[in-house]
Amino acid sequence: MLGGDFLEDGIEIYCKRELETLSLAIGYYRKKRGLTQSKLASLAGVSRQHIGAIESPSMRRPFSVELLIKICY
Repeated sequence: MLGGDFLEDGIEIYCKRELETLSLAIGYYRKKRGLTQSKLASLAGVSRQHIGAIESPSMRRPFSVELLIKICY
């Protein structure tokens, strides 16, 4: 941790803002590529619900760097 204000779940406020920005960017670029959540989920090997949770600005669904890389491709 970087030593800042903490939320109840241990995520720093700075990190929370960055995760919110990332989740919105994932949704934006998915739509820009013409993909549905279901199609992206299929390509990444996860459920549509998981993609929906990741794209939610109030994201509470953890995901790995490996999954982030799959989503980006």
